[in-house]
Amino acid sequence: MAYRSASLRHNVVNENSIHLKKEVTKLETGPILKRAALDEIGNKAANVQRSFSTVETVKSKLNSQVFKKPVLAKAPVLKKNVAKRTAVEECRKTAPAVVEEESESVCESTMRTIVETPDAAVDEKEKTVSSPEDMSVLEGTTTQQTDQSVDDLSIAFSSKMLNITDIDAEDRDNPQLVSEYAEDIYVYMRSLEDKHLVKRRYLDGHSVTPRMRTILVDWLVQVHMRFNLMQETLYLTFAILDRYLQLMPDTKKEELQLVGVTAMFIASKYEETYCSEIHDFVYISDRAYTKSQIRQMERKILKKLDFYISYPLPLHFLRRNSKAAQVDGTQHTLAKYLMELCQPDYNMCQYKASEIGAAALCLSMRLIGDQTEWTDTLTYYSNYTEAHLTPILCRMAQCITRSHNSTQQSIPKKYEASKYMKISTIPELRSPLIRSLAQKAASLS
Repeated sequence: MAYRSASLRHNVVNENSIHLKKEVTKLETGPILKRAALDEIGNKAANVQRSFSTVETVKSKLNSQVFKKPVLAKAPVLKKNVAKRTAVEECRKTAPAVVEEESESVCESTMRTIVETPDAAVDEKEKTVSSPEDMSVLEGTTTQQTDQSVDDLSIAFSSKMLNITDIDAEDRDNPQLVSEYAEDIYVYMRSLEDKHLVKRRYLDGHSVTPRMRTILVDWLVQVHMRFNLMQETLYLTFAILDRYLQLMPDTKKEELQLVGVTAMFIASKYEETYCSEIHDFVYISDRAYTKSQIRQMERKILKKLDFYISYPLPLHFLRRNSKAAQVDGTQHTLAKYLMELCQPDYNMCQYKASEIGAAALCLSMRLIGDQTEWTDTLTYYSNYTEAHLTPILCRMAQCITRSHNSTQQSIPKKYEASKYMKISTIPELRSPLIRSLAQKAASLS
């Protein structure tokens, strides 16, 4: 009996092991399920992310419990709030529309006074930080910027622009003319004029007199012709000379020629491609000054002017105005002659370079040519009306009448050459228009 039971157990175990082996074999030999690797990685990543977020949530809870600021216990005002809300709802149901708004505002203001949350306290602190003075300053700045932009837009879209010709339209394809920046360039140059003005009658009380300045300017024109320098060099020389004499009232008479020579030396360095040598200026001054004296004066002038010599010149504005007026070569050359004729005159130093350039073209157009009207296009690009230029025209006519009998004839002789169309010899310079304008200039002074 015992033998049978033992053998039975042995058979059952064998059968179970056989069934297990069959099941294992089925699993090993069955069809293999193909699953994308990314899906498995995604599942693992999701599990990792889920566990990570769980850890982070636990950490945030711990941190919030540890570092949480102590908050004062709020008063039990829930019943009051509920009562106020019910009162508001009753007011809405019973009162008219206008009374409803008033009651709601009253109820809400009462609720704000009763219940003060920490957020409301923070808002009150933020309001007290910005004072009324600061807010007024900010509002004033914003208003000024808005007004300026509104003015620009109103001018741009007004009827005034209908009669103005775009003089840069044909230059869009020429990158060297930078037509898209031309208007901004001239606006910047006009701003520089306001920063570096020459005062009216700046030589009053100086040892250097206006007569001495006139003689020096006439001599510098001869030096300019002798060295065959550019026109910009001549005008920059006069700009440096006037601004230095304005800042140095104690300049001696003996140093005046040295100042003029050094100013032209600096201007030639700035404007010329190949500037004149320093020994040329020593020679042209009849060796009255040495090289070391010129170098020393150069340092002195640059320090006094704070090394700034990039001044806007009348010639720059004349070219722009001549393009806007579409004048011919004769009118443009006459305007250049009128501008240069004003340089020796001490009373013309007070005017801006843009005013001199606009007035010279306006008088040139009146004297010769068919176009005598100062159009809206010229007013726009020159930034001056004809009424504003009239006093300058009178002063300019006075310079013309004085040049006929003056001993300083460097400029009229210069423009007698055929290179300048012999413009200083034209009969229009002795016309009744010039005499009448010169008489008005006498009344102005």
